[in-house]
Amino acid sequence: MRVVLSVTAGLGAIVYVPSAWLAFSNDMMAIFIVDTVAIAGVLALWWFDRLPMVLRAAATCFIFYGVGVGLLFTVGPVSQIYLLGASVFTTLLLGPRWRIATTTLNIVTIAVAFALTGGGIQMKAGGFAEARASWAVVVANFAFINVALVLAVGKVLDTLEREQTAVQENRALLAIAGRTALLGGWRYVIATNEYRWTDELLDVLEVPKDSAPTADQLRSYYEDESRVLIRAAMDRCTSDGTPFDLHVKAVTARGNARRLRVIGVAERDERGAVREVHGSVQDETAQKEAEARQQRLEQQLHQSQKLEAVGTLAGGVAHDFNNLLTVILSYSSLMLEERPQDQANRDDIEEIRSAAHRGAQLTRQLLAFGRKQLLQPEEVDLDAAMQDLRKLLARLLREDIQLTVLRTNEPCHVLVDKGQFEQVVVNLVVNARDAMPQGGKLTIELSQVEADEAYVAAHPGSCIGSYGMLTVTDTGVGMTRETQARIFEPFFTTKALGQGTGLGLASVYGIVQQSRGHIWLYSEPGNGTSFRVLFPCVQRNGARPLAARKTPLPTLRGTETLLVVEDEAQVREVLCSSLRRLGYTVLEAQNGGEALMVSEQFNATIHLLVTDVVMPMMSGRQVSERLRQSRADMRVLYTSGYTENTITHHGVLDSGVAFMAKPFTPDVLARRVREVLDAAKVTSAS
Repeated sequence: MRVVLSVTAGLGAIVYVPSAWLAFSNDMMAIFIVDTVAIAGVLALWWFDRLPMVLRAAATCFIFYGVGVGLLFTVGPVSQIYLLGASVFTTLLLGPRWRIATTTLNIVTIAVAFALTGGGIQMKAGGFAEARASWAVVVANFAFINVALVLAVGKVLDTLEREQTAVQENRALLAIAGRTALLGGWRYVIATNEYRWTDELLDVLEVPKDSAPTADQLRSYYEDESRVLIRAAMDRCTSDGTPFDLHVKAVTARGNARRLRVIGVAERDERGAVREVHGSVQDETAQKEAEARQQRLEQQLHQSQKLEAVGTLAGGVAHDFNNLLTVILSYSSLMLEERPQDQANRDDIEEIRSAAHRGAQLTRQLLAFGRKQLLQPEEVDLDAAMQDLRKLLARLLREDIQLTVLRTNEPCHVLVDKGQFEQVVVNLVVNARDAMPQGGKLTIELSQVEADEAYVAAHPGSCIGSYGMLTVTDTGVGMTRETQARIFEPFFTTKALGQGTGLGLASVYGIVQQSRGHIWLYSEPGNGTSFRVLFPCVQRNGARPLAARKTPLPTLRGTETLLVVEDEAQVREVLCSSLRRLGYTVLEAQNGGEALMVSEQFNATIHLLVTDVVMPMMSGRQVSERLRQSRADMRVLYTSGYTENTITHHGVLDSGVAFMAKPFTPDVLARRVREVLDAAKVTSAS
């Protein structure tokens, strides 16, 4: 506005001087008055630049109109150019809505002037004394109006161009933001029943931009249930203006599943009626997948924390409980050896031993799902291991269940504790059997798979690498999602009271996790369940050799000298008693300090140290290290019901360590002691 006033004042001053001279020369004071008032008004508007712009613009337009009217009666029709200027300035400065009003005002003004002059307005410029000077003034006025209009129009066009550039830049930035955020916009005009959308919305649905799809075609990409939700939300929004924010599913033009967020907001007219609905569609697939992964990780952490808590409790109980079971099993086994087969109370002793075995199994399960079980991994051929289990599995299954074992196409060797692997298979088979009360098909499939980045992303907790996969599939009752979420929880069972402990699958989970494997399942109610268990394959550059099959020992008796270190008196007593029955010379100590003293006082050879792992003040590992400083050839056999990390690393038995888990029977003790002693002889001979 200041530029327009500056140009108007400058050009007006130039025209004002000759115009005033001519007016005085020809005694036409009306022209002088009109010009003076006009130039004074323009200068005032230019000076008071703090006035509102609308007021200054309206005053400028009025000045041009006033000059046009004044000169129309004093100079003639040529002065209509000022009326034209007033109309153009009004349209440019006050807005297009004034163009009809100013045009109408000009027509009325000219008509009134025509009526007042009695039939026409004569050109009065010729009345000047000097015609050339008068025409110079007229030309100057035309030039003034022309320049002013050109500058005003140019200024407006420059402003429009800058605004258009800014709008284009904003649109480009919005497009970039839309593509980055996978966000598209849409608009629905109720009056014309017309939909409009941005290119980014087509990108979200992976629709080519040159395909010109219809609204119905775009709606067809949504799943049926989602289309119903969107239609209902649109109906409410168009009728009463209720906004909506929906999370829906769609399948894009390229066949990719997408999770979308659809937002709609009503826009009302002056009367409050809903005129249109506009909103956005955002692809939140990545966000939903991230949330699902986060939820799985949180569930996994929660499960791990529960297992850790129960495992800590189980570990604390296992040591003392297994000591008691060792005493019960050992004495019951010795009593059975001393009694003839037909003695009356033999069945009672068998029940005692059977109960002790069940207690030992319960303890092992507690340690297993708490990942406190001691593992002795070896290279296991999955096919061979399953062949060894076929007869056992057949006895576990009813006649109405058909068992099928699908073997691998090529040898698949995994690193796993074979006993724990067998427990995993048996627990899964028993679980499948119980899920098929009316009979069915049970399929066990062995295969070798590669876990890639996609698999690891879909199964948190797994690692990239080669795995041997055990798949156990049944055609049973299946599980709901709620049951699947808790299936590996300790003490959770869907069986009737008294028919399940809830430890089977929990122990499977613990064994698999401790073996650095991975387990997951797929199930649908009424369509059966499939468990998939992955064990890491053997890495040939550092693999353990295949375990040799156990051969019968020539004898379980011996004459060697053994040192037994055990802090629990009853366990120590039954250990020493059992070993002496086999012919061994037995030295005994109740702790590490006493063991060092016994060794120092005994001058002959001590062939084997049999020591508990967890003892007060000095652990079994520390006792063996101290004794072997003076007795390098002495062999060591560790015993314990719970080892923590004394002779293990992350639950895996250290290489070269001989171990016997509590509880054990005298027969197991005799065999394990003989194996360790005979292994020492083989090593010495070689």
